[in-house]
Amino acid sequence: MFRKLPTIKAIAVRTGVALSVCIVSLEIAPPFSGSAFAEQPAAVSAAIPQVGKGGCYNCHYLDKTKFEKFSRGSQDHHFAAGKGGNEWPAFIANWATNDIYAYTIGKTIGDPALRKVVPVNESGPTIGKITPDGKFLITLNSADATAASYRVDRKGLGLAPADKPIPVGSNPWAIEISADSRFAFVASLGTETVTVLAIAPKTGALSLVGTPVKTGGGSWWMAITNNGHYLYVANQRVSRISGYRIDGQTGSLTPIPASAMSGREPRAVAVTPDDRFLLVACSASNDVSSFSIDPDTGVLTEVDTIAGGNWPWSIAINRSSNSFYVANWVSNDLSIFQIAADGKLTLTEPSIPSYGTNPVGVTIGPSGDFLHVLNYGSDSMATFRIDHSTGKLLFANSIVTGAHPKWIAF
Repeated sequence: MFRKLPTIKAIAVRTGVALSVCIVSLEIAPPFSGSAFAEQPAAVSAAIPQVGKGGCYNCHYLDKTKFEKFSRGSQDHHFAAGKGGNEWPAFIANWATNDIYAYTIGKTIGDPALRKVVPVNESGPTIGKITPDGKFLITLNSADATAASYRVDRKGLGLAPADKPIPVGSNPWAIEISADSRFAFVASLGTETVTVLAIAPKTGALSLVGTPVKTGGGSWWMAITNNGHYLYVANQRVSRISGYRIDGQTGSLTPIPASAMSGREPRAVAVTPDDRFLLVACSASNDVSSFSIDPDTGVLTEVDTIAGGNWPWSIAINRSSNSFYVANWVSNDLSIFQIAADGKLTLTEPSIPSYGTNPVGVTIGPSGDFLHVLNYGSDSMATFRIDHSTGKLLFANSIVTGAHPKWIAF
């Protein structure tokens, strides 16, 4: 059975044209029997997310197949996908309270249930990703400029430190992990570097690979090609995209010629599923560009640039169609684009309300049927159902998060 936690009775969310009220109730499961990772009941009751508190900066969903694998053996937990459950698991890092919340989120409407609180020793955990093999959670910690690795408890969404945290550049901002789960790449905004970390396959311990690579212009979001050959970094201070060839054996990075662009202050980058194009959202010029990727060299060539919303911030690509979605920070809305086979862009829906203020993160969930939008200014997450035939979005629900959510990743 689940214990009811205090209910947040209402939150007003500005949409620019209306005010909506969202009723939210959170639940937490009792301790998982047989789990080696103890819960903290007192900490849970004292740290329930409240409007404007909690500092939720990142949610990371486990891949469905990986979750089905490690959830087997749970006897009475309805969230277990292997048992026919109706929820996805998620980890949420809270920078203000230095802990990580383990949630389940409903597959149909995105409603959260808090399952446990895991205190961490690092200061300011802001963003994290699960390794593709499902074994480890790698977090970035802004206050002490470190990366930390946690073993994921396969019996009950617990976390345990894999090793001591490892220093990275100041203000670590983004992380990407190789498809084989062997390397993590960390972009640090303060030092304008990318740090490569090796991930020990059995223990999850992190170790530095070579010397951090200078990007030279405000390292923002990153993207790895699906074949694992190239890494691209948006450098918003100099309006350039840095490119690197990834050594699959060592993880080391070799620079390829940087790409100038017509847009100003690139923030978000994303690679199309076929690895043919890189999409770039530029906040200062309010536009989105497409670049072709040379498969042999990784060199980028600008193909098209099209006007978007006001201060575009992040991109999510619909892998089942040619549509992609861009969150616009200032105009509090989403833009829907399509990319043609030749890389040309079309704006199909210029203004879909984000049902909150200052949307920063847009991510398509594990099923591919829902788009999740984190609204930094209103401390909320909105969920939209995707019409795969048209790429259009239908608002599903909005929930309360911790203070200033930044990103949700799967």
